[in-house]
Amino acid sequence: MPKRKTDVDTGPFPPPLRRPGDELVLDPTCPRQTLPSWRADSDRNEVTAARRTIYLVLPAILDAPPTSFPSTLYASRSPLPRNATSRLEDYVRAFYTDMSLKTLAAPALTSWDNGRRYVGLIPRPGFSESAVRIRTRRAPDRTFSHQLHLDDLLDALLEDVVPDDAYAVLWLVEHDLYEGPEDVFTCGRAYGGSRVALVSSARYNPRLDRTVDGFDADDAWPLGHVTNSAAIQAAAIAYRNASRHAKDNDVWIDRLCRTVTHELGHCFGIEHCVDYACCMQGSASIAEDYRQPPYVCPVDEAKILEATSSRKAEREAAVLACCRKYPASPLLSALAAWIEATTINIACEAKRSRTTVQTTS
Repeated sequence: MPKRKTDVDTGPFPPPLRRPGDELVLDPTCPRQTLPSWRADSDRNEVTAARRTIYLVLPAILDAPPTSFPSTLYASRSPLPRNATSRLEDYVRAFYTDMSLKTLAAPALTSWDNGRRYVGLIPRPGFSESAVRIRTRRAPDRTFSHQLHLDDLLDALLEDVVPDDAYAVLWLVEHDLYEGPEDVFTCGRAYGGSRVALVSSARYNPRLDRTVDGFDADDAWPLGHVTNSAAIQAAAIAYRNASRHAKDNDVWIDRLCRTVTHELGHCFGIEHCVDYACCMQGSASIAEDYRQPPYVCPVDEAKILEATSSRKAEREAAVLACCRKYPASPLLSALAAWIEATTINIACEAKRSRTTVQTTS
């Protein structure tokens, strides 16, 4: 009797969902990055003793009069929950085990001229000699009144923020962003070879979920992956249990944890995953973003372990400990259950393999 789709056991690493409009449906020829091709990538930066620190740059502050345009633009943001930074730090530190993690002071938005097309950005207040011009525009969908130009912000990071000992620098931004005239918005980007990345928290606010095309709360990872995999099923149970008590801010930070580690992955030279449901998948929409898991597939995990000189067991233990620290987080609770079930599954498979070898010999 043929198996129904819901009866298929894909193991803990199911393939991408490939829903209509998803990244791999729109770009089915996206190339695969194997471990050897990752190693051979000339644009990839090696982690060295002198450069093994990840820096998180805090959201921008305001340095302008209350009646100025920068003040108006500054108000058009989605301020992060108070505990967001500390949880993100914990998660990034666990995800990229054996990397040092530090925070950098917030850049400052200031006036550029008397118009409303630009604002100034002081990348490192107290250190930067001048402001950098940042383009702005009205948000096309009016979800926010204004947006900042993503490339201008990344250029500002490159110009005046990256410390000498930085392996990667990621800026947490509370404002809505855009890249080109055809964009409605963008949530993040990494210049992997240049070691800088940026993530906007604005569109991840759960209070905006009703505006997300194609979003269904029951489709978020792990709920959308219909499979007999014990690990995915355990994750789904944990997700539902935590969701009963979770607040919007917990869900908001969950979403940032996944995107921040994804963009930092590009700084490690990891390209979009095409074979598995994986944290390093590409995403063509917010709805697709929410369907993607926080874990990395075996291939991308091997890249992280090699880049950071970490061991699988140590990394797994660090991520699991971090997840258990935040029981109100649906995503991290699900990830903890997934890790535990996956570990048991691997141990059982190893035991079966040993038994088979003994039987045949």
